[in-house]
This record gives sequence, C-alpha cells and structure tokens, in this order.
Amino acid sequence: MGEGRLDLSAKFAPPAPAGLARSRLLDLAAHRVVLVLAPAGHGKTTLLGQIASRFAGTVVWYRIDAADRDPQQLAGRIGRALGRVGLAGAECWSFEDVAAALDAAGRDMLLVFDDFHAVAGSAAEQGLARMIALAPPTLRVVLGARRVVGLDVSALRVYGAVHVVDADDLRFRSWEVERLFREVYHQPLPPEDAATLSQRTAGWAAGLAMFHLLTEGRPPAQRRRALADLSRGSRLVRSYLVREVLGDLPAELREFLRRTSALGVLTGTLCDALLDAVGSQAVLEELEQRRLFTTTPDDGHQFRYHQVLLDHLELELTEHLGPSATRDWYGRAAELLLDAGEVPAAFRAYVRAEDWAAVEQLLQRRGAEVVAGPLWPLEGMLPHGLVATDPWLLLARARRLAAQGALTEAVAAFRLAHAAAEDSQLATRCLEEARTAALWLPDADPVARTWAATIRAATQRSPRALLSTALDLPGAEGRLAAGIVALLAGDLGAAVALLREAADHPDADVGVVAPAACAIRVVRLLSGGSVGVDDPGADLEALMLDAEVGGWPWLSRIGRALLAIDAPGSGPAVEPCDPWGTAVVSFVGGLGGRAAGPLREAATRFAELGAPVPAQWAACLAAALSPATPVGYATPVARARAMGLRDLPGVVDAWAAGTVTHTVPRPRVASVSPDRAAPVTLHLLGRTEIAIDGEVVDLSTVRPRARSTLRLLALRAGTAVHRDVLVASLWPDVDEESALRSLQVAVSSLRNVLGGRARGRPTLLARNGESYCLQLPPGSRSDVRDFDTRLADARARRHDGDHVGERVALAAAVGHYGGDLLPEEGTAEWVVAERDRLRIAAAGAWGALGKRLGDDGEFPEAVDAVRAGLRLDAYSDDAWRLLVDLHTRAGNPAAAQAAALEHAQMLAELGVEPLEPADRESRTVPS
Repeated sequence: MGEGRLDLSAKFAPPAPAGLARSRLLDLAAHRVVLVLAPAGHGKTTLLGQIASRFAGTVVWYRIDAADRDPQQLAGRIGRALGRVGLAGAECWSFEDVAAALDAAGRDMLLVFDDFHAVAGSAAEQGLARMIALAPPTLRVVLGARRVVGLDVSALRVYGAVHVVDADDLRFRSWEVERLFREVYHQPLPPEDAATLSQRTAGWAAGLAMFHLLTEGRPPAQRRRALADLSRGSRLVRSYLVREVLGDLPAELREFLRRTSALGVLTGTLCDALLDAVGSQAVLEELEQRRLFTTTPDDGHQFRYHQVLLDHLELELTEHLGPSATRDWYGRAAELLLDAGEVPAAFRAYVRAEDWAAVEQLLQRRGAEVVAGPLWPLEGMLPHGLVATDPWLLLARARRLAAQGALTEAVAAFRLAHAAAEDSQLATRCLEEARTAALWLPDADPVARTWAATIRAATQRSPRALLSTALDLPGAEGRLAAGIVALLAGDLGAAVALLREAADHPDADVGVVAPAACAIRVVRLLSGGSVGVDDPGADLEALMLDAEVGGWPWLSRIGRALLAIDAPGSGPAVEPCDPWGTAVVSFVGGLGGRAAGPLREAATRFAELGAPVPAQWAACLAAALSPATPVGYATPVARARAMGLRDLPGVVDAWAAGTVTHTVPRPRVASVSPDRAAPVTLHLLGRTEIAIDGEVVDLSTVRPRARSTLRLLALRAGTAVHRDVLVASLWPDVDEESALRSLQVAVSSLRNVLGGRARGRPTLLARNGESYCLQLPPGSRSDVRDFDTRLADARARRHDGDHVGERVALAAAVGHYGGDLLPEEGTAEWVVAERDRLRIAAAGAWGALGKRLGDDGEFPEAVDAVRAGLRLDAYSDDAWRLLVDLHTRAGNPAAAQAAALEHAQMLAELGVEPLEPADRESRTVPS
C-alpha cells in the first residue's frame, strides 16, 4: 500500500466482476481527467484496471493510502514510480518536479490513482491538482475515490475535459447482468431473473458477485429461491456492508440511517419530524457528499438510500426495535409521508407496518398514485386475498404483464381488474387498457382510430392505404405511428423523416423516442444508410436504459437485439412470454446478421401473430439470401405485391446484394422532407447573440425564462440536457408539474424563433426522450469552443517548443474572450462555475502571452498583457510576480516597486503575509 505500482494483475482487482468490459464506460479517450466516484463495491478498481489495459502508452498505477497525505512524500513516491518506467523523475521532491518530468518525457502517459479519498482535504490533494494543471497534454489521469474529493475541478478544466463516472454510471443494467453471468461466471441467468437481480441489487457490482458466490453450482430452482431471499438480507452482503460501509460511521450517524430507512423517500423536513430533531438536511447532504449509498435525484431536495443498503437498514431496524415497535415506527413514518403527499412511499410504509386497514383505505382513496410506481418490492408482503381482489393491485399486475410482453395474460388481468372495480372511471380505464393490449393478439381486427390500432392494422393489410390515416393522427404518438406505417410500406425516406419528427416532438417520452430510434436503426440496416440515416447506436443504449427503468422490458429487449448486431453473442435471450418481442428479435437478428434462418423463424412467428405484412418482409428477405433466388424469391415477392407492398422488392434486392444500387423512394410526405440545416454562430462571451446563416436571431419577443433556457442549451450546444437539469436550474422554486409545463412552453416559443421546421429545415432545438439539445449543424461556430480550442493549441505548441506558434495561439485565444460568459444571467448557479473557469483560463492566457512577449523583448506589450490578465484575476500571485519581473527587466525599477506595492496591498486585503524575496520560488505561469 502507498508505493508506486506498475502491476495491474488480479491482486489489485476486487472480487467484483473484472472480466466484463462495458464500452459505455471505457470510451473516455476525449477526457484528460476522469474521476470515478462511488461507494465501496461498485467496481471502481475494476474500471480503473480496464481503462489502464486499453491505454496505448505508458501506464503508472498507484494505490494511495493515508500516509500519502504528506505532499512531499506523495510527490516523491510518484517520482520513484516514474523512475521505474524510465523517466527522469526518481528524485522528485515536489509536484512541480513531477510535472516537469512528465513534460520532459514527451510520451503519452496514463497515471491511475486508486483510493484517492485517502488524501481528501489534504495539501497532497491540492498539490496533485496543481501537478495535473501543469502537466503536458500528453498526460491522462484517472482517479478512483469513494467520495467527492476536494480537487479544484474548475482549475483542472482550464486545459482539458474532466469527466465524472458516478455510482449510477457503474450500476449494471439488466442486460449487463445477463452478459456477466453468461460470459464471466459461465452460469447464465434467465432474462427475468437477471432483471430481478438487477432490481434487487440496484446493479451493485459487489452484490452481483456475492449472489454468484452464494449460488455457484446450484440448480436453477435453488438460485431462484436465493434471488427471492436476497431482499431479506444475505449474510455475505450484510457483512460486506457492515465492514466496508457502516463499520467506521459514528453511532449517531448509523442510528440516523437505520431510523430514517422507514421513510424510503427522504427530505430534511420528513427526517426531522420522524426523529423529532433538527439538522437532518445537513446530515443527508453529508451522506450524499460522502457517497454513502445515498443519492439525490433532484439536487438536494429528496434523497434515497441504495436498495441494497435500504434492505439491510430495515433488517437492522427490526433487530434493534423488535417487531412490534418496528411496526409502530413504520406507521409513524407512513402518516408523515402521507401528509407530505408522498403516496407511494406512504403505501410502502403502511405495508411494512402491516396496517392492512390503512393499506386498503389508501388504495380506495388514492389508488392511481399508489400504482404509479413499481410495487415489486412489496408483492410478497401483501395478503393474498387483497392482491387477488383489489382492482388497483390487479391493474398494476396487468400493466406489468403488458410491459413484459405477456399480452394474453395481461388481457385476462385487465378484465379481472375491470370486474373488481366499483368505481366507474377505474372500470373504464381497465377496459380501455384491456382493449389496447388485445389489439396485438392473433385474432384482433383493429379499426385504425388510435395510433396503436393504426400500427396494428398496418401489420395486417396494405400499409400504403393506411398512411394518410396515420398522418392525421395527433401528437408524438401520431408521428410515430405514421413513421412505422411508412416503414412497413417500404417508403424508407418518409419513414425516417416521420420517425425523427416523433422523437423531436415536445410531448415525446421514452415510449415514443425509444421505438422511433429502434425503427430508424432498422431503416439503416435495410437501406445501408442510403437515405442519410445517422446511426442512432450511440444513443440507443441510453434509450434502452430509460425504457428498462421506465418499465418497458419488451422495448428494451428489442433495442438490445439491435445493439447486439455490432456485438455478437450479447443479444437478449428468447422470452417465451413475449411472442411479439421474440418475433421482432428474430427479425432484426436475421436482418443484421444476413441470416436466412432467423428471418424464416420471424416470418413464421409473425404469421402466427396475425401479422402478414412483417411476415412477408421476413419471408422476402430470407428468400433473397437463398441460393435458389430466381425461383424461391418469386412467390413471396408476388404475395408482397398482392398486399400493396410495391416498394418492398427494390429494398430487398439492394439489401441482399450487400450494396445499395437502387434509389430509395423519395418521401411521399413533402412536409417532412428535411433540407440541410443552416450553420449557427454562438456568441456567449461578453454578450449573448445567436445567428443562423449569418442572420442574428431576434429574441426580444421571447419571455425572459425562455431566453435563459436558450442560453443554458447554447452553453451546452451539441449535448443533450435532461429536462430535470433545466427545471432545477431555471424553475427551482416551482412545483414539478408546473415547471415541466413552463419548460414545454419555453421550448415551443424558442422553436418558433429559431425557425422550427419552417421551409423544411430541421429543427435546431431537438428533443431526445426527456432531454433537449441545441444542435450545431456543420459549419457552426461558438466563441467558447474557439477559445478553448486556441488555448489547447497554445499548450500543445509550448510542449513542442514552438514559441512562435504558442504566441500566435495565445493571442487568438484572448481575442475570442470577449468578456464574462452569459452576463445577462447574473449570478445564476448553473453559469457561475463555468464563467469562473473561463475567466481564470483567460487570465492565465494573458499572463502566458505576457511572459512570451517579455521573452521576445517586447516589454510594453508584455506589461499590457499581464495587466489585462490581472483585471480578470487580481489574486494571481504568479501574474503579479511576472509584472514586477517585466518592469525590472525593462529597466524601470520605479514601476517594478509600484507593482510590488500593489501586490502587497492585495495580499494585505486577504490577510496574507508576502514572501521575502529569498523565500520565493520561481514559478512559471501556465500556458
């Protein structure tokens, strides 16, 4: 421990899954500094090792311990580690020495620091941050820590991107759990068991490893029983939590965790009321800050404990209070939650209290709110008689079956809920949902009135005849239906345009965006990209996670099949209860793998489901791959033409040839034919100005909050911003429903100002699921990006010894800095950190330019440059010392003395004693 390490062998890896490489976590090449922050057992060290193993240059691995809090000792040990890889760093005694050794090495390097939390808050931590800031651009740094560290992230961002991987990023998704047990543990889990295990452990790596240890070599039935027992507390999991998470906590903090676990949903007010105390908000913030299995989904208002920790704490609560007192405690928590409007959490607490009268009353009064959230953790606790007779619980079960794709069982459950419902509105709701699910049964005969019925009808008869009906359907679902109908008809150009409109629609949720992305991927596979389809694969995995979390496992299964085309062997297993999902998975597998067998299987399954249109697609694609194509292909093609699928043969011929030699039909819907978007110019420094194709956008007619929305999106242009971030930043004091409504109004007004889809031009303000993005078409510019690019260029030129190029790049960088970032936003929290980062970077650039000018003998210009930097950052000791040095070298001692006096006055204001000349270290202003 504590010595510089080059060894990346298994002895440095945790017992968590080390062999499963997850590409979504490893694509970090664009980031200079990566912070991996998560509690114990989340696989931090595993990820660090995987990043190191993929790095093409020199890797130095270092595991930090408490002895490294001494900055001189840490710097010396890092220096000795560098010496072991042939760098002249063995005699380093300061972090500046380490940075100089790295600079002199001239090679690509990766420094990995594990257990970085051991030096959190120490001088060594800040010294390491200084070293990173001074090091050359060829250096990459990865830090693993259990809690938020005190690094000055703004300073680290001056010369490169900082990326944070947190506990949620490390969480194993259900499909990753399947891959883990299949590829690493070689004991496959059925998809439903993998999904349940993912839920019970919340994807916690150590929990998955422990479940494997508990069940290794056992038959499936015993593994399933162990899975059911997991929420009741596994001995291994509990001992790990006590040893690694709870053991070192003060007794009062551990008691706080235990007592407040009864709430489920945590706020400072609720915890204070439950504990009859004050100060709970600060405790919750500390727990979240320390990454003690505590998260906040809304930036500090509500908090939640990780499911694994919550299960353990609830067992501890019962052990400490006894069964009777524990029930009373849950009852107290339930009343407080109900008063606070937290209905699902109150329902959970009443169930834990075994207060069945209160449970039934809550279902009768507020059943819709109860079943809005997942009920799976409580199913085994509810009395069987209640589950079998309560209409709301029956409705929840029916919805879960429908989401799993088990439509026959879902229809039966919806009808049971309808029969049990005494309230007429609830009965109507159950009946409507039963009819929607029944649309997809083999004997359905739908009338194209709703969007779902229109899609189903298009699987049974000529889609071309239904396209005009689909185009008249309203909302995001209407655009989705029209896009899928066009796809079934073989009109690929119109399909893509309509599907993009569906995904970009302001009302689109994951139930629209994810199917649209899947359908676009299918078009790409069919057309070979000839319709200009961007591959949505980069976003598809994130959408599938949203689908899974949102309760759409059948949709997640299809998306995973599409993703598996690029990663053979990682697709979803067949799910017998989901016949439609099985048919679509077979279809996309055959389509992507160009395999006739899965396509013929898909054709058979679609036919059994009463869907002759996709069955003909699959049959034609399979026949086109057959050696007997001239004969075998004629029959399915003739059937396809008889069904009105005129475009299908041309699409299939080109696909079967492996190259696109035909022209895909132009979109038949003129209103959705996208032209190339005009370039955008963003001025965000010193003023806010947005120009499209050289024409400044007039924002005077837009409400102030909408202008702020545009500025926030412009600051993150090209990056999706989740609506929760927008709401928390711009409507922090408004209730969620009203804030989301205001956000939609703001986005709608901005689309009108930005041109929307006027004249066929694609929208610049796109929606993807629950996120929004200001898109930058080719040729677009941003002064913030230009500034950062020039600054990075200056750094690279300095590293190469190109002083002339460095000077030119620095001058260009400060030329792009027109003033404070988004000054119209004042002190808004979402802009302050980035504004400070850019201001400090500009001040450093002015200082570096002044130094370079001084080295070239241009002292008046150098003094002006350093003064410009001091106007941006008056507290830079390096800049003041450089100013004194420039005046001295220019032969102007009076000016040098005056500058030294100004510096001393500044230090006096801060209460800092100036260093004597003999004690000063020579320092270089970063460039």
